[in-house]
Amino acid sequence: MQAALAAQEPRWGVNEARSETLESIGEAQKKTKAEGLMVIADMIHSCSNAHVAKAAVFCIGGAFAERVGAAARERGMELGGFVAVIVQEFARRADGEAMQALSREIAGADQPILRGLACLLEPTLEAEICAGPEACDLIPAGLHDRRHCGSLAYAH
Repeated sequence: MQAALAAQEPRWGVNEARSETLESIGEAQKKTKAEGLMVIADMIHSCSNAHVAKAAVFCIGGAFAERVGAAARERGMELGGFVAVIVQEFARRADGEAMQALSREIAGADQPILRGLACLLEPTLEAEICAGPEACDLIPAGLHDRRHCGSLAYAH
């Protein structure tokens, strides 16, 4: 019986097994990238609405919402409208590299849309701290720089 089972099982060498493993990893990475880009598209679609954007910021957390609200007030804007404009500008100006960087940041997050929104807003808030509202553009030039994403305000 064992001889019959052994004859039916394929016998792969180390190279064939490694090749199959690498192919599986490649497929999983492609799937993860595609999922990340779909989440970003969903975030852009949802948070381009001022009411949804405001609710999403409050879901991220109180301290973060206060920072975003202060930045909006300094520009004479409502919180939701301010966030919606930033999201729309990201959608308009982001290149493939920026999309991939954001996709990597949200990969594995419990709430990827909220994580993506926090990552998107953080550079604007950092610019507020560093240069003051009078020196800041609405969207900082370094929008694609995701080093600012690991905000303590988001980690709750």
